[in-house]
Amino acid sequence: MGGLDRVRVDQELVNQVADRDYPILMDTKDGRVHLRVPDLPGCAASGETIEEALSAIEEAKRTWVDMALAMGKKVPDPSSPDLYPHRSKWKLSVEIIRAPSVISDR
Repeated sequence: MGGLDRVRVDQELVNQVADRDYPILMDTKDGRVHLRVPDLPGCAASGETIEEALSAIEEAKRTWVDMALAMGKKVPDPSSPDLYPHRSKWKLSVEIIRAPSVISDR
């Protein structure tokens, strides 16, 4: 069989590695939300909404990790949060977008 032979990778391991706290950078252009994971070269996704983009980047991370492990490559550790000083602020805003019921009308 020619080309890349698919190596079976434990999906629980893929999920465990992909769920690590990788910084995600966001940009908006042409009316779309673009996300990328700088620690995983080439791992990027976009969507019309932040929710769509977040769902897409989670799938992209899992695919990236699955392919890296199948090819016997090392998956990089998440970089230090200190490299992305605005990351916490952005993560908070995402949580507010996901759960608007936590905002009260005081």
